[in-house]
Order: sequence, then structure tokens, then C-alpha cells
Amino acid sequence: MSLYRYKGKVRRVIDGDSIVCDIDLGFGIILSKRNVRLFGVDTCELRSKNPAIKQFAKLAKSFVKNQLPTGMEVVLSTHLDKGDKFGRVLAEIIMPNGYSLTNRIIDERWGVRYFGRSKEELLEAHRKNWLYHRDRGNLINPNVRDPFLDG
Repeated sequence: MSLYRYKGKVRRVIDGDSIVCDIDLGFGIILSKRNVRLFGVDTCELRSKNPAIKQFAKLAKSFVKNQLPTGMEVVLSTHLDKGDKFGRVLAEIIMPNGYSLTNRIIDERWGVRYFGRSKEELLEAHRKNWLYHRDRGNLINPNVRDPFLDG
């Protein structure tokens, strides 16, 4: 359930599913440089020890950076999440053209729907996306063996 909508200005992209925004709360109150976790999507981890998974995470981040250049004004549709261990705002990002960034990431297969799935389910979904991009020549090194087989 969406709680509130706020104007936001993109400061930077952290990774494929996290950004930093200035959030306009109204009445001249701005929350500066707030970490925002994208609602409903998971992308591969930049900190993975597996070089192929790390590369896929970098490509997902690059996709998001292309969608959200620094300074872009967006709308944040917030969601309640008491369990975020990093203290981030959880929000769906609505871009100026009205599209949901979450849906763009999933539609382009750089990330997967996420609402508390098991680690095994997530890995298999990420693997399917990796294979999709590998087969289309979108990876830097398409000859690398399947990185998800060994985790």
C-alpha cells in the first residue's frame, strides 16, 4: 500500500535498486541526500564475489543511471517497511514520463520482482535474466560460464 507521494530530485544511483534523493516534504522542508530503496524489485549485488554476477549488477546500475540522471525530478510513492535494516526510505519511483522505474527495470530484465522471496527463488530469477542478456550479447564477456550454478 502506498502511503504518501513526494517530489524528489535524484542525487545519485547507488546500485540497481537503491538511489539517493532529496525529498521535498512540502512547506519548504527538504530531506537531503536520503537513501531510497526501490519498492518491489531486486537486482544483483555489486559486492558479489562472483565476477560475472558483479558485472551483471554493474550493468543494472548503469541502466538505472541512464534512466535517472543526476538532477532529474521524480515522484516517490512511499511504502511502509519497518524492517529495512539500513534505514532507507522504501518507494516506487515515478519518472517524469509517468513510468514506474521498478517496472522498467523488470521489463528490461535487469532485476526481478521482489516481495520477500526466498534466496533460491531470487537467484533462479536473476539467472534467467542473466541468460537472457547473455544470449542477446548484452554482457561484457558473454563467454563466461553460468555464474549462478555455483552461487
